[in-house]
Amino acid sequence: MIKIEKDLFYLAGVIAGDGHLNKGVKWKGKDESKDYGIIITSKDEEFLKVVLNLIKTKINTKTEIKPGKRSNYISIRNKELHNIMNKWFEIPTGKKSDILFIPKKIKNSEYLMHFLAGLFDTDGGLRRGSIGFCSASKQLMEDVSVCLSKTDIENSKDSWINKKYNKEYYGLRIKKSKIQRFIETIPLKNYNKLIKITNRCGSAGAVKRARDLK
Repeated sequence: MIKIEKDLFYLAGVIAGDGHLNKGVKWKGKDESKDYGIIITSKDEEFLKVVLNLIKTKINTKTEIKPGKRSNYISIRNKELHNIMNKWFEIPTGKKSDILFIPKKIKNSEYLMHFLAGLFDTDGGLRRGSIGFCSASKQLMEDVSVCLSKTDIENSKDSWINKKYNKEYYGLRIKKSKIQRFIETIPLKNYNKLIKITNRCGSAGAVKRARDLK
C-alpha cells in the first residue's frame, strides 16, 4: 500500500504541473481495461531522474526515461498510484490545465509545501526579475497565492493572453524581498532551476539548496 506522505505530495505537485493521468481504456487489441497510465514530461533529464527515483521508492516499476520529440518523459501504468493521484489529490484525468485547483485537504496538510515544491519545479521559474508560477487555471493560481501569503511569502498575480493557444493564462510573482524565504520554505528538488534562480536573482538560499541536492 502506498503511504500518503511528503514525497507523494511532491509527486502530486509534479503531476499537476507537467504530468498527465490517462483517461478511458487502453484499446490495444482486445484489451478494453481501464488505462491507469501516468505520464510526466520535462526537457530537464536530470530532474526527471529525481522524479523517477522517487516513483521507484513508491511502486515496483522497471520504467526508464524515454526520449520524445520535444521533451523526455516517464510513462508508467499503476492502478494504485493513478487512483491516489486522481481520487485523493483530485488531479483530473485527461485534459486538466485550466481546471486545476488545490483541494482543501492539501491546503490544510502539513505537507502542503511539498506539493507547492513539485508544482514550482515543473510550472514555476524566473518571472520578470523574480520567480513565480504560471498556469492556464485561474483557480490554481488563486490557491497558490493564498497558500504562500499565509506563510509570509508576499506575491502579486497577473494574467495575459497566450498567443500560441489564444487563451488567457494566469501567474504570480514572488516579491523580490521574499525570494529567500520562498527558497527556505519550499523544499525544491530541481537543481538546474535553482541554479537559474541563483544566477538571475543571486539568492543565497538557492545556492545552499542546490548544494544540498548535490
